Parts: sequence; C-alpha cells; structure tokens
Amino acid sequence: MRPVVSDRNRKVLFQSLSPVRANKSELIKRMQTNLELANAGQIPGRSENVASELTEMLISQVAQLFDRGEFGNLDEIRNEHDRLQLTGQIYSRFGDALIPILKDLVGPDVPVSAPGAWCQTFWSIIGKVNSDQKLETV
Repeated sequence: MRPVVSDRNRKVLFQSLSPVRANKSELIKRMQTNLELANAGQIPGRSENVASELTEMLISQVAQLFDRGEFGNLDEIRNEHDRLQLTGQIYSRFGDALIPILKDLVGPDVPVSAPGAWCQTFWSIIGKVNSDQKLETV
C-alpha cells in the first residue's frame, strides 16, 4: 500500500514544521481574509473559525506524522468538520490559498517544495477524513 505522505514530502514537512508553527497566527489571519473575500455574505466570525480549524488541523496532523509516523484521530476531525458544516468548496478555497500564503510566510526559511508538500498533505488528510462522505460543492 502506498503511504499517505511520501517519504520525500515527510522530510520536507519536518524541515518546515517549526517555521510554519511560528507563523501560525499570521497563516490563520491570511486564510480568514481569503475565505471572507471568497464568501462575502457569510455569518460573521465563520471565516475565522474555519481558518483556525483547518490550520490547526493541518499543523497538528503534520506534528503527529512526525511524532508517531501516522496521522492522529481523524474521527475527531470529521466530527468537528461536520459541526462546522464544511463543504468541498471551503476545502478548495483553503487548499487553493495554502501554497501562495505559505510561500509568502515561510518561503526563504524552508525548502522550495515545502508549500506544495503542505498542500498535498492537506488534501491527503481531507481525503481520509471524508473518505466515506460525498462532499457538497455548492
């Protein structure tokens, strides 16, 4: 069976984990802005909650991949995403913004392939979290 995250990407993720953690607040802030611009009519505070949840999830799962060699409890993530009513459209907006935001925040401090590795890992996690669900894209 093929690993969820390639050995090459694991190495890059581990090299970039500290700089990404150090820029977590700014990453959340920029993701929030991106989500707000994409959906101007949403409930106030929703973009902040979504940006925070997805950013925290990603950093936490990469840390667990580093510590344990595998992702952590994805059922908890699935439950939280259900509670927040996250859709495929929200995941797409987050995923589309991840590479340019990470390049801007940590670009000179990490390997050039790091933003792409983080984005691929995000999609791996989302794929596993939603493997038994059909995502709404509206």
